[in-house]
Amino acid sequence: MFEGSVKCKLKRSAGVQNGKKSEGLQKKTHQPRSTPPWVRRARNDRHYNTNMSQRHFIQNDSTMLITTVTLNRIPFFLNQAYAREAIECLYRVQGFHPFFLYGFVIMPDHIHILMKVPSPKKVSTVIGSYKSGLTFDLGIKKLWQERFHIRFPKNPSEALRYIHLNPVRKGICECPESYPWSSASGKWDVSALDV
Repeated sequence: MFEGSVKCKLKRSAGVQNGKKSEGLQKKTHQPRSTPPWVRRARNDRHYNTNMSQRHFIQNDSTMLITTVTLNRIPFFLNQAYAREAIECLYRVQGFHPFFLYGFVIMPDHIHILMKVPSPKKVSTVIGSYKSGLTFDLGIKKLWQERFHIRFPKNPSEALRYIHLNPVRKGICECPESYPWSSASGKWDVSALDV
């Protein structure tokens, strides 16, 4: 139950009030929490659009590092057929929702994508199509955790290097070029990075 913008609860109490013993229901009020600082900063940011339905800042025409994680970090992509399908699905989505793909890596339990989505498309549309399409293609009911993470790298070349070195850091391979489920392998078609 709400009273204005303050949430109220009724609390049974027995106590002394103004020198008299009282018993009954009393109203316990909670003040609404203040707005978190990162939301205040975001609202003051010139790229923040309060009318948009997506939870991310306006991100068209920016290079983005996208990370999406499997549900409970289950390593579905240890299966080579699933890893290959994850890459092929990425290219199918690119056909429906054009974007610049600069690099990617399919790790056992998460995926990194370095991309740029031109206007008027939205990254949420692209990633939503990718996640739902791959879920359908693999026939796994719960493949992904909700949402995805976006970073706007100041140095896209370093972000690409980070993506390609991920399998090496995890001990999966000796060098980035030997990992088949990465754009570093040279097997997959990606755009040249705008420098």
